[in-house]
Amino acid sequence: PACGWTTKVARPNDDLMYTLQEKKRRGCIIEVKALHPTQSAVGMLAAACKSARVSSEAAAGNLQDYLLKDNRWVPVVRGPGGVFYLTDHHHLAVAVWNATIEDQDKKVYAYLLDDWSALKESVFWERMKNAHRAWLFNRAGQSIPPSALPNEVGKLQDDPLRTLSAWVRENCGYVKCDPPGAAKSDDGQSCADRSCEEKFGSKKLPCANAY
Repeated sequence: PACGWTTKVARPNDDLMYTLQEKKRRGCIIEVKALHPTQSAVGMLAAACKSARVSSEAAAGNLQDYLLKDNRWVPVVRGPGGVFYLTDHHHLAVAVWNATIEDQDKKVYAYLLDDWSALKESVFWERMKNAHRAWLFNRAGQSIPPSALPNEVGKLQDDPLRTLSAWVRENCGYVKCDPPGAAKSDDGQSCADRSCEEKFGSKKLPCANAY
């Protein structure tokens, strides 16, 4: 079903992870243009690589199977006015936005983390910040108010350091350690699912903060 007021909040398992079965049971499909970002920038070159992949999958008739994979479901929060805020996978959303596909096909599968639509705007954003579901900084690292965030993924700015960070991660320069319940990265590399304590020979690769 399309994401809307009837979309139910997904339930994490005992490990605070959202299973693919739960995503399919309570999830929904949403047009990329309806998603509101919770950060101001992405690495556009990194997103372009994903966009080429999306276009290729679409040309081969495999787009829906590609987007239905467990690590490509996007997490959202329903905010005031019923607006859906994207809390992760901004690069994938930009990739679909820029892909060489028909506009009506520019959709992604989503699952609802929380329904905070009844909150006032100020309370909503305070809760988003406290839950680490918004990155209220510009590409220079300066703090910004929620009102400075773009209102659609097509207006996200380019931050070259995010592209650098993504490529270093994809080549096993560090392991991104997501908080419990976060969607896994969609790097498509052999190291994408390594844990923080993965062993490399006789030593371990430590968890690192991308920023």
